[in-house]
Amino acid sequence: MAIIGAGLSGLACAHRLAQQGVNVQLFDKARGPGGRMSSKQRPSATLDLGAQAFTVRDARFASKVAEWQAAGCVAMWPVHSYQASASGWQTHHDGQVRYCGVPRMSAITRHLADSLSAFPDASLTLETPIASFEETGLGWQLMDAHGLQHGPFDHVVISA
Repeated sequence: MAIIGAGLSGLACAHRLAQQGVNVQLFDKARGPGGRMSSKQRPSATLDLGAQAFTVRDARFASKVAEWQAAGCVAMWPVHSYQASASGWQTHHDGQVRYCGVPRMSAITRHLADSLSAFPDASLTLETPIASFEETGLGWQLMDAHGLQHGPFDHVVISA
C-alpha cells in the first residue's frame, strides 16, 4: 500500500493499516512529516505554518490526544481567542478546549512518524514528491519528480 502525503491523515492511515499487518510505504515531498501541521525553524523563532491549534469533538480522537499528551507532544493551548467587535477586540470563549503541538505543531506528526518504526512493514520516504502514478499489470507504479519509480503497489491512498 502506498500513501502519498505524511500529514496527520496520511500518518493516521499508515498507523491503522500497519496495525492490521498491511505493508505500508508512505511518501512525502517535504524534508519532514507535517503537512498542514508543519513548522519552519528560524534563528529567532519557530513558526507553525498551517494549523496553530485544534479542538477535540470525538471520543476516539480524544483518546489519541490523551496518548499524545502522555508522550509529551501535545498540550492545552494556553492562548485566549479574540474576536473583533465595534468596541475593539473582545476575549471570545466558545467553550472549546484547544490543543497544540509541543514545542510546535509538527511535534505531533513527528511523533507519529517516529512511532511507525514499531511496524516492520511500514516506512516513510521523505523528499520524494510523487509526480504521477499509473496502474500496470503488476499494480500501481509511482513516479517521483526525480524520475525514480516506486512500486508496484496493490493500492494507493492520496492524502496530500
